[in-house]
Amino acid sequence: MFEALKSGVLLCELANNCVPGTVPKFNGDPQNSIVEMENISIFLACAPKLGVEEELVFKYSDLWDGITVATERAKVLATLS
Repeated sequence: MFEALKSGVLLCELANNCVPGTVPKFNGDPQNSIVEMENISIFLACAPKLGVEEELVFKYSDLWDGITVATERAKVLATLS
C-alpha cells in the first residue's frame, strides 16, 4: 500500500474525493521522483484543510525514507484516517 502512495497521485485524489477541489492541480502521471515529491507536498499542504491536525500530518520523507519504520507507517496511516 505505501509504495502505491509514493507518487502522491492517490493522496491528491483522496483529498479531492473527500472535499472536491481541495487539490486543484497535481501531476496525475509523474515521471520522476521530484514530481512525485511535489504531489505529496501538495497533499500535505491541503491536509489541514481536510481537518487533519497538524501534529498528525506526516512529512514526505516519512513516506519516502522511513516507510520501513513502524512509527513512520503509523504516522502516514494517522494522517489518512
